[in-house]
Amino acid sequence: MKTMFLNKCDEEIHKVIIKGEINEETISQLDTFLETTCTDHKIELVFEKIYVVPRVMVEWLQELFTTKKYPMLKVDVTQERLYAYLHSLGIQINISCDKEGYNDIQAIALGGSTGSTTMFQKMLSCIVSTDISVFIVQHASYEGMSLLPSVLQRFTSLEVISPQHLQKVEKAKVYVAPPNYHMKVENGYIILEQSNRVNYSRPSVSVLYRSIAQEYGPHAICITSCGYGHDGSDVVGEVLSHGTYMIAQKSKECEATLMPESISQTEKISHVLSIEVICELLRILNDNSFVNKELLFFRLLKKIYGYDFTHYNLQSLKRLLALEIQRCASDNHNGFYHSVILNKERFEKMLFALTVNVTEFFRKPYSFKGLNHFIEEEQKISPHMKFWVAGCASGEEAYSLGMMLHENGFLENSLIYATDINEMMVQIARNGLYSVEHLSTNRLNAQTVLQKKPFDENIQLKESFFSITEEIRKKILFFQHNLATDSSFNEFNFILCKNVLIYFDDELQNQVFQLFYDSLSVGGYLQLGTSETLIFEFRDRFKVVDIESRIFQKVG
Repeated sequence: MKTMFLNKCDEEIHKVIIKGEINEETISQLDTFLETTCTDHKIELVFEKIYVVPRVMVEWLQELFTTKKYPMLKVDVTQERLYAYLHSLGIQINISCDKEGYNDIQAIALGGSTGSTTMFQKMLSCIVSTDISVFIVQHASYEGMSLLPSVLQRFTSLEVISPQHLQKVEKAKVYVAPPNYHMKVENGYIILEQSNRVNYSRPSVSVLYRSIAQEYGPHAICITSCGYGHDGSDVVGEVLSHGTYMIAQKSKECEATLMPESISQTEKISHVLSIEVICELLRILNDNSFVNKELLFFRLLKKIYGYDFTHYNLQSLKRLLALEIQRCASDNHNGFYHSVILNKERFEKMLFALTVNVTEFFRKPYSFKGLNHFIEEEQKISPHMKFWVAGCASGEEAYSLGMMLHENGFLENSLIYATDINEMMVQIARNGLYSVEHLSTNRLNAQTVLQKKPFDENIQLKESFFSITEEIRKKILFFQHNLATDSSFNEFNFILCKNVLIYFDDELQNQVFQLFYDSLSVGGYLQLGTSETLIFEFRDRFKVVDIESRIFQKVG
């Protein structure tokens, strides 16, 4: 099975782990398996490292619990986000996850051969923390290795030494493996051995990496720089299994490329980074001297993951970041920073927290009534209309627009694009499933706007949630889009972007307004949130047509 595997825990309980992509084939496979197994065995169904599931899976789970088809079935999730989403839809599943720990980095292991000396110098110059021990293995001539400590000492305030056998490991020291000796760390002591060569090398990077992972686990980073050969690549899986981070330098920066290439091609290592980004990462570790550490943190996220927070409102970001760190029950800010930078899964969780918007159906009904007037006018001259809902969050606004178009008979000849920076929110929006908890509020908002087709004609009511009808869902295309970095992708009659720009600074607001201007047809309309307005630079390119509903029309 592509998305799951069976683990027989004992003679009575079977555990099915679901990972990766979920689709209708997954459901079919699960049904077949449960029908043949669940009659005489207890089944534990576990969604592992999944933050949101598609519509078909939600509906399948809801049917299982409603019909009690498999009474011996238990469903667990390992992610809080998925638990909260399913729980909000009335699906009573269990959560089994460990409390997140954010640990400081205590050790850094550097490995390389030809061309790595200069890179090591740059890295060491960026390590300012006195709470870290550094270990270096380099393939070089006897003379070159003997001189390496003195060559590196000029670039760091940490003491650089060639250690003795059974020397106690101390913080704020750099340990360079001596010529012709493997170097390991065991129980807080340096171990030097002249055992057989490993990967044709002594000292061996693999020997060092393995011992560092065993000794420090998630408190360590192994970084492979330039060099020939494949030393280090054979232990990647073992190193990662201990929770140790593994980084390879970009090979295009090296004259000798085999070593970093072999590391990056073996398994899913933490990152492949430029020497510049590696240095910035090392600079942020365990260091509290930065006045605006958050700025460096967000700059690193842009360089590593491509998400640009640098022009978001910094105070808003700091507040959201503090709430997320508090939610994780962590007072270790440094540990939080490096774990998010080095671990994509944790980055995605943080992104979810920083970019989620609270919304509802027909929020601020008067703004939809105001918009409806201009839609009716535009339809007279442009029967086939295109809409862009930018920053759609969980989709309520896009579906509200679809319902309004449906009531007026405009939906069939219209197309709605709905985008958000948050990929998890895009999937939730695409599902079109919502809790019945706020159904009365949704109905109340809608009755102000919808006169012919009430809210309930646009939904299908289930036991604990409701779904948007297929007729409306098929006319809305949801996908990920970053207003800060992505370009225009169509020409629209209407763009709706509500309560998003308030999180941007002046420079990014200017950039986004230019994007909207370029994306609108001549005479097209832009609607903003009630607390937002045009910036000065664009007041001659848009005219105000409804100030209460915050609607502006493109000029020229």
